[in-house]
Amino acid sequence: MPVEKHPSESRQAERGPSMLALLKTPLDPEVVRYTLERKLESYRQLIADSELALATQRKRHDDLLRQLAEIDRI
Repeated sequence: MPVEKHPSESRQAERGPSMLALLKTPLDPEVVRYTLERKLESYRQLIADSELALATQRKRHDDLLRQLAEIDRI
């Protein structure tokens, strides 16, 4: 009979090394590489989020300028 894995166990395997593994082998090149890749992905996500927020604010700004121009024409 096969042993079923708990959903959190399969997710842990997909995410990479556990925190315990990181603490035991902090200078292992694979662990360092994994950590750096996670940090890079996090920074990329932050940049994407900030660019989206900036685009939204520019759109709002342009819309307000358009509304002001319409009021001036009246």
